Amino acid sequence: MRTPSAVLLSCLAAAPATAFQSVHVVNGGTGSALQTAIDAAASGDTVLVHGGGFGSISIQAKSLTLIAEPAHGTALNFLTIGSIAAGQRCVVAGFDITPNSLAPAVTVLVCGGSVRLEDVRAQGTVNSSVDALVVSGCADVACVRSVFAGGSQIPTPGPNQTPSYAAGRGVVCQGSQLALYESTMSGGDGQNDHFINTVFAGSGAGAGGSALECDATSTLLASRSSFTGGKGGTGRGLTCAHLPCGLAPTPGADGGAGILAIAGASVSVLDCAAQGGMGGVGGSGGQCCPQTTWPPGSNGQLGAAEQGAVTHFAGAGTALVAPSVVRVGNPLALSIQGTPGDVIFLAVSGQTRFAFDPFYSGVFLFGPAARRSSFGVVPGSGTLGVSIPVGTLPGGAQSAVRYLQVLARDPSGQLRLGSPAVVTLLDPSF
Repeated sequence: MRTPSAVLLSCLAAAPATAFQSVHVVNGGTGSALQTAIDAAASGDTVLVHGGGFGSISIQAKSLTLIAEPAHGTALNFLTIGSIAAGQRCVVAGFDITPNSLAPAVTVLVCGGSVRLEDVRAQGTVNSSVDALVVSGCADVACVRSVFAGGSQIPTPGPNQTPSYAAGRGVVCQGSQLALYESTMSGGDGQNDHFINTVFAGSGAGAGGSALECDATSTLLASRSSFTGGKGGTGRGLTCAHLPCGLAPTPGADGGAGILAIAGASVSVLDCAAQGGMGGVGGSGGQCCPQTTWPPGSNGQLGAAEQGAVTHFAGAGTALVAPSVVRVGNPLALSIQGTPGDVIFLAVSGQTRFAFDPFYSGVFLFGPAARRSSFGVVPGSGTLGVSIPVGTLPGGAQSAVRYLQVLARDPSGQLRLGSPAVVTLLDPSF
């Protein structure tokens, strides 16, 4: 563990007074307790949640830090963030979100300010058709160490093709700027072909959902993340109920795309893996009458790993691992996972921003007035650690939010932005 420099120690010192606000604690429970605390919080406050299960939560038009402690000990059905104005910031960390109806698990709408999702797991259930994350009309959204999994397709109920549903998508970006760091995205699986009425009409096999879909008016950067399209549904096998020679097998459906970039979208990736979903297997063939042998239905196509234009930055990404919460008087333990030999720099700020810079293969997410310090050289193990003491907060302060990000310089001199982290400093009484 490396000894921090004086500059690093000062990084957690005083920031503008607006960074220090009150803390509201929700100790478990269900129902509306969490929403009540959110509504009661002033802009800039922190809401700390210790367990429980809650329904639909909404954060509207205010700066707020919402943290589940411990991470993944608090469950939600839906999270909606909207109308965060320029100059405001919203941070959500550590929640499990599982929808119980057709709405997306997480929706971020019309935000000119900053939205940060950290260590969030949003996952659609089987036969739900839900999208995991939808970002629409937003200028500054970033996700780190999160999981976004679309729900598998709701089987067409019949007796006709209406209503019908599509497989859920992992992340949908519409008219927005979005950064994804160290996150996992997957599309939902398509439905299997099945009969939907008594006259043997079929639903058709459903295509898998895309892990990421980015429209023509969006800018997206992903680093150290993975994208996996959903599997296509299987075809229906030969059915002999309809005499004399049966109903022919049907084809399987195509798998979903790993990354779907609509023409005009700006999508860039660093050190990411993308793969399309497997195509569905065609229905089995055979004989229902001696004179006719049905061949199997055709298999669906493997989904595209990338569909549309995607820019690939060369080199490896660098990860910053930090706790979402640290109490004053305790050390802030940071860990860098990177390429041995890279020189690491750490930036810490009381502010955040979104500034995509291809030269640095990433997005600047720390404020322009950040304090920066050399963090050291990544050793042969690939992991570099440091512990920074957290001193006292100013009188009357209960919390402070810090935005961190690493920058790596490789032996050739190439600089790359690494992942961000948001750390909330708390008074030890909470």
